[in-house]
Amino acid sequence: MAHDLERFETDIKELKDVVATLASRVEALETGASQHLASEDLPSKPESQPKAAKITEISKQITPAAIMTLVGRSCLVFCGAFLLRAMTDAGTIPQGTGILLGLAYALVWLVAAERAGRKSLILSAEFHGLASVVIAFPILVEATHNFQVLSPNTAALVLTLLGALGLVVAWIHRLPILAWATSLASLSTALVLIRLTYRHEPFAIVLLALGLAAVWLAYRRGWHGIRWFTAFGADLVVLHMSILATSALGIRPPFNDLSIRAAGLIALALFVIYMASFTIRTLVRHRNVTAFEVVQTVAVLLIGFGGAARIARSTGSGFVILGLAAIVLSLISYAVAFASVDRRLGRGTNFFFFTTLAIILILYGSSIAAPENVLLPLWCVLALAAAALGGRFDRVTLRAHAAVYILAASMTAGIPGAAKDTFMNSGAESPSPGVLALVVLCFSLVCYLILAATQIGAETSWRARLPRFFVAVITAAGLGTLIVSGFEQFGGIYASDPGWMAAIRSLVLAGAALGFAVAGRRKTLQELRWLVYPILAIGGIKLVLVDLPAGNASALFLAFAAYGTALILAPRLMRRSESQAALKGPSSSASNPPPPNEG
Repeated sequence: MAHDLERFETDIKELKDVVATLASRVEALETGASQHLASEDLPSKPESQPKAAKITEISKQITPAAIMTLVGRSCLVFCGAFLLRAMTDAGTIPQGTGILLGLAYALVWLVAAERAGRKSLILSAEFHGLASVVIAFPILVEATHNFQVLSPNTAALVLTLLGALGLVVAWIHRLPILAWATSLASLSTALVLIRLTYRHEPFAIVLLALGLAAVWLAYRRGWHGIRWFTAFGADLVVLHMSILATSALGIRPPFNDLSIRAAGLIALALFVIYMASFTIRTLVRHRNVTAFEVVQTVAVLLIGFGGAARIARSTGSGFVILGLAAIVLSLISYAVAFASVDRRLGRGTNFFFFTTLAIILILYGSSIAAPENVLLPLWCVLALAAAALGGRFDRVTLRAHAAVYILAASMTAGIPGAAKDTFMNSGAESPSPGVLALVVLCFSLVCYLILAATQIGAETSWRARLPRFFVAVITAAGLGTLIVSGFEQFGGIYASDPGWMAAIRSLVLAGAALGFAVAGRRKTLQELRWLVYPILAIGGIKLVLVDLPAGNASALFLAFAAYGTALILAPRLMRRSESQAALKGPSSSASNPPPPNEG
């Protein structure tokens, strides 16, 4: 035992001598490299330099001789790392001690990077940092998987420390290459260890922390590309966790150690971390949203919040709470958009970002928290409120939200599907709208009347008319379905004949086309004209596919007479309104000045 201890002390002494020799040689190389880099002309605090002067001085450091010297120095650094590995493989150093010495050796060169950065030796600092990254992260993978010295939780902790130290040094001394290398190494190491250990939770937390750091590196240092990779890695891992946690077959080996509760919390943390960062940047720092923020917001809504909601639904706990939280966040987003962003920054990208986020959250949250018999009236009431407020304060955004609420309610109530089955059905019977569908239909009609009454400018742009158009489509589909359903109830013997029912449906389509053509003659209702030709096209397709195969001679006579009349009169009615508008010309626009610019 004493002999082994003596031999171990001798080996440690020899290792110290080797490291001391390498350190002296590296110091000599750094002295020579510093002469090439003209380091004596650089001030100790690069932040005090003008940016252009700093870039010029850094560019002077990049010479072939300096790069060759730094590459040679890195080779010697790797030489020391391989020496430690050889001694560990040979059993001269125990595995645990060898891994600890290897990580300490990597940290030595990270400290050297920090010292070089303090002396404004930027290129030298980058090389030191890269050497540290190349040494440390592979050791961590081997220590966890091959040697099994570190547990997954301990490996995640060490990975967090390595990534944090590297990014802190890169942050302080503005070393973008080190920041990229540390971020990508941390990301790839976390993904590899998930694959090797089949443990998601500890490394998912590492990726969330890495993603948060990358976002703020982009905000503070302008290193924008890193955040795309880290965000993708975090999204991918959380998505995989959510799929495993909500699998109908249950969590199966080798992932059976996954905690469903932890998966839900991590998914929710993904949403909170990124949305909090985006909100702070846009509201506190008064910056406009970027493409990354828009894309990642969509991702965290679907993967983060959506994943947490799916996991809560599968476990049966916390589902309603998440829905209520989404509604509260939606109301806050509306308040932020109209009370803060609109007043300070105007109706720009930030305004539309927060209003869009608000309507997505309230639709999703209310669909989680409320039953269908409460959900549809709620959306209809929100539609009326948005339409009325949009007219009161002249806001196209609120009018668009009114249309979205009506569309969501109608789709949930099955109005579009019922209209399709009604007018393209070859049988005598078609699905009749339920009570909720009738409620939605009444609200959609009232909503259209509010939108039309509060937005009466004759020169309203086509974009501003889009909300009214979509509400009109839903209203027309619902009313047409209701008329056909009523005839089926009170049509007597004709209602049981598929041919006559097909003719009645064609008659309804033709009447709708003529009615919209007449209503569209008013300049304030021009969006109704957009429905004429689509309805005529649907009627033509229906005649060929439904009426001809199912109809008799009398029914086909009625169908073709109605459709032909509509084809002749509808274009003439619309052309007459266009010619009347042309005759009025400037006088019309003078008597009806365009409304103020809407946002």
